[in-house]
Amino acid sequence: MSLISNNKIRFQKDIKSNKGAGNIHILEYEDEAKEAEGIITEILKLKENGKSFDETVILYRNHSDARYIVDRLIQQKIPFF
Repeated sequence: MSLISNNKIRFQKDIKSNKGAGNIHILEYEDEAKEAEGIITEILKLKENGKSFDETVILYRNHSDARYIVDRLIQQKIPFF
């Protein structure tokens, strides 16, 4: 049983895709810089294999985690919003 599921004031969410099932990649890295580089590498591989950038999502736990990722997206000229 997870800590989150035991949170009594947690708002229950049911997350669904409008486009059906897809692939989920869970990635782990030593630090923020390597994480950002690895994520960008994966996105560019997907693009080379025919996926468009708008078919890709990056989920992160804290807003502060996004800094390195956003910097790398800008450097690589990968559109995001």
